Amino acid sequence: MSVIEEDLLAPRITKRRVIEIIVVASLLITLFAFSTFVYALILGSQRREPHERLEDADQEYPIKVFIEPPWDMDDIEELLEDFDINITELAQETGLTEEEIEEYLEEVIPEMLDGTIDDLDLTTFGAAIAALLFSEAEVFRVYDYNEINQVDLREDILWKYECFDEFSGDGWHNTMSPEINNDYFSYEDYIDSYSYLDLIKIRRPLPSPNIGQNSFVIGTLFRQEDPTTAFIIKESIDAPNLEEDETILFKDELGGNTATLTFTSENPVNMTYNIFGQDLLTNEQVNNSAVRAVYTPSTIVNQFTQLPAASLQDYLNDPNHDDIKYHYDILDMIIDQNNDNAFVIANKIRNYLQDESVFTVGFNDLLNDGPVEGEDVVEWFCEHREGSWSEFASAFTVFCRAFGIASRFVDGFNSYNISEDQDENFNYFYAIKWKNIYNWAEIYVPFSTSGSGRWIQMDILRDSFGEGGSPLTDFDLTVESEHTIYSRPSQPEQANITATLSSATRSVENLNIRFYDETIDPDTHFAEILTDANGKASAIFAINDTQVAGPHIIRAEYGLIQNYTYYIVYEPVRVDFINVLPDTVNVSQPIHQTNLIGNLTDPFMGIGVKNALLNIILFNKGTNTILPNAFSPQIIFTDDNGEFDEIVEVQSFVQSGEYEIRIDFNGTWIIDSQYYFYPNINDSSERLEFNVTKEITKSLWFYIEDFETFDYNNPIVYRYNTIELKAIVLDET
Repeated sequence: MSVIEEDLLAPRITKRRVIEIIVVASLLITLFAFSTFVYALILGSQRREPHERLEDADQEYPIKVFIEPPWDMDDIEELLEDFDINITELAQETGLTEEEIEEYLEEVIPEMLDGTIDDLDLTTFGAAIAALLFSEAEVFRVYDYNEINQVDLREDILWKYECFDEFSGDGWHNTMSPEINNDYFSYEDYIDSYSYLDLIKIRRPLPSPNIGQNSFVIGTLFRQEDPTTAFIIKESIDAPNLEEDETILFKDELGGNTATLTFTSENPVNMTYNIFGQDLLTNEQVNNSAVRAVYTPSTIVNQFTQLPAASLQDYLNDPNHDDIKYHYDILDMIIDQNNDNAFVIANKIRNYLQDESVFTVGFNDLLNDGPVEGEDVVEWFCEHREGSWSEFASAFTVFCRAFGIASRFVDGFNSYNISEDQDENFNYFYAIKWKNIYNWAEIYVPFSTSGSGRWIQMDILRDSFGEGGSPLTDFDLTVESEHTIYSRPSQPEQANITATLSSATRSVENLNIRFYDETIDPDTHFAEILTDANGKASAIFAINDTQVAGPHIIRAEYGLIQNYTYYIVYEPVRVDFINVLPDTVNVSQPIHQTNLIGNLTDPFMGIGVKNALLNIILFNKGTNTILPNAFSPQIIFTDDNGEFDEIVEVQSFVQSGEYEIRIDFNGTWIIDSQYYFYPNINDSSERLEFNVTKEITKSLWFYIEDFETFDYNNPIVYRYNTIELKAIVLDET
């Protein structure tokens, strides 16, 4: 069984969610991994499962069939143990009983296998996919390609599995019903018309086919002139125990292909089939033939510019889509819809997303929590400017639609980092693995004013063409505060922050500047102001009961360009020194440390003052005599809650005795390595008692006639003389 790497899933996934994730990961490895419903789970599909039907039969409605999972409860418990989860411990941690957990497992499995995944939390499946992104397990092998010993030439190939036309905000859907494919190719067709193309063999394992009919997604290569019909040789589909005469191929209008195969045995087999591809048009060729998107046929526009709103303006002006609107406005500045052809617009969008966003793989790579169920993934992506291939492809497709480019979302596998090997019969092959799982897009590019054109494959992350990435490199941004010191009087003051955009090549008017108070919330903008004709935008920050004492770092931002200023709220603060543990330290011991606990607060607001620098002061008890540099470190800092909980070392030179510790704040903050000073804001804590001890150290000194014993030349003593022996014990503590 597969062991999921826990660090890919933590910290955003609860133990209860982990149960779902483990079941999914087990499905991916142990079930019939190429059946349509499992690909739906893996790739996020919400399409209906192609119905099994005979050729020439009347179309029927699909019937959900629950397939018994190939495990029992003991298998699930073993898998949980692989993940270091014990059902008994899990019950204690989740507050569920062991029986409830087992019932939940028995309920969730049918939900995932009944052919309907609309009600499942897709973030759960995203977590399982994240685990698979590092998997070396093979999905299928590719044989008989022309580039033997040069497989790096094939790394740009994308293997299409499913395509989606409807965007719901938190997912993609395929609205097309599959139909029997009567347009498949024969070997004779290939020899007569396509023999100049590379005919390759695909081999993939079928671990446990059911006796009778089985449905599979067929991975294909993109065909530009007719994406709905793939270059599959039907009679090439072969496997042991296969009833070849009962093989049926299906297709949908988006280029998805499935096969219904009938097996006479449940024994594991390797299925093979032949496909061929064509050399796709280069970016230059597409661009040279492309015309404006306005010439796209209306039937294509109506289906492939859909957004989850009544109109584009409704979608953009939704208050929950302000980040989409923000980036749309920037794109609108670099896209010339009156002159740019459809391919140029799409590439400007792709280049902009590559410039503006960061690609991440696993959950631990995310700087922010991932999108939650029901959240628009494109809005999440635009807000945080990070994501994996699915977020990039979704954002690209949505922005293409917003600018009138017909587009659709694709899932499948890429060929990056493939390596050549030989099988047991010394045949060359390369493997496509689970780590190659991928998303991209297809756009429709009209080639003439009549609307005729091609669907073009767009790799969002690994390809680029043309200009029009981020326009932001053409701008400079400055920001300043009218004053640097404010207070909270009975009538609150207002801080006036002015940002100024400048550019030697572009207009600076009507551009959207966002303002953030990083001290309060670095992720939420407090104001969004359009620049005037001089590129200036001013935001007003009320100095009220939301403004904690101390420096406020103000960030102004236009796209990825940002700059900073600050002001200081001049209000009293209070240092509370709560405890010192232990309150007695023996500096003779190897470890002589103590823990200082307390906080710095704005008493008016009752919240902590963060990033403050505090000094530790040691006094002789009952006096104002200070012992300098008595601790290491001598300076400590408050955390984001205004608290300090610091372990410090008592210097060994401190003499034993009774002392008092005080914590002082002198108006110094350090934020991102920058110091901010305002000594008028200061406070000192109450003193707490503290004792220092040392081990008692004594020495013995021995004298002969008052000469020390190491004086070997003295005293000089003669026989019969009387001498004086003296011993002295010294306390050296």
